[in-house]
Formats: sequence, structure tokens, C-alpha cells
Amino acid sequence: MSMANFLQSILPVANFVVSLIALWGVYLAWKQINQVNMWNRVKSAADFIDAERVEKLLDKLDAELTRLELPTRGVLLAADAERIANDPEAYKAVTRYLTYFERLAAVINIGAIDNDLAYQFMVCDVVNAQERFSNFISHKRASNNDDEIMIELDKLAHRWRQSK
Repeated sequence: MSMANFLQSILPVANFVVSLIALWGVYLAWKQINQVNMWNRVKSAADFIDAERVEKLLDKLDAELTRLELPTRGVLLAADAERIANDPEAYKAVTRYLTYFERLAAVINIGAIDNDLAYQFMVCDVVNAQERFSNFISHKRASNNDDEIMIELDKLAHRWRQSK
């Protein structure tokens, strides 16, 4: 085989095969980067949503509501919100519980955590917290003369209710 024949017939085929192999490697790297990015999104959402902390806050909240002989399920009435506001320990327990969800809502609302992933993890808890304590939130806003209290929680719960 002459050099000219090699350059005309074999070398272009070899270049094409090497190019395909390189292109396949780039595709596999791109696919792996996408999988890592997806995993990081899921992990960051899961890391921020601390289920153990929520359970502890909820246990403390339920203990305080039980102590005041208030229901531990369902929407609290305006009179119940007033009783909670007048009891320092119950007030602290409810405020800590709602503050957790307010901070979570703020992080989701600004896009630091993926909304779809957070929705999958927390939709029931967020909507339930906002609905259940809506009278307490209203009371807290009125007593502090601040309509922005728990506003991020309200926004997120409303948006998620609309997406159901």
C-alpha cells in the first residue's frame, strides 16, 4: 500500500472513528454532569428540609396545645389564637414552628431551592401550617401592626394550593 493510498482511504476513516469516539465521550460527560446536577438539587432541598427538626417543633407545639386544651388538629379558631398569644410558652412553640416554615418558604420563593422538589417534599406540611394557624398569624400581624409577618409562608401556600 502506498502512502498516497493510505492518506486518501484509510486516514479519513480513522479520523472519523476517532472523532466519533471523542464525541461519544463528550456526550457521556454531559450526561454525567446533568445527573450530578440533578442529584445536587435533590440533596440541597433534602438538606434544607430538616424533617427531624420539624418533628421536634411539632412535638413541642402539640404538647403546648394539649396543655392549653386546644385541638392538635384542624384550623385553630380566633379565640384559640388569642389564648396562645396570651401564653408565653405556647406562643413561643407556635412561633418557632411557623418561623421554620416561613424561612423555608422564603428560600423556596427566591429560588434557592427548586420549587418542584420542595413541593414534593413539603406541600402538605406547608399548606397545613398556613391554614391551621391562619388565625394566629392574623392575630400576630394585628398585634404587631405588621402585615408582612409570615408573608412568605402565605405566598408559598397560596401558590401551592393553586397548583394542586
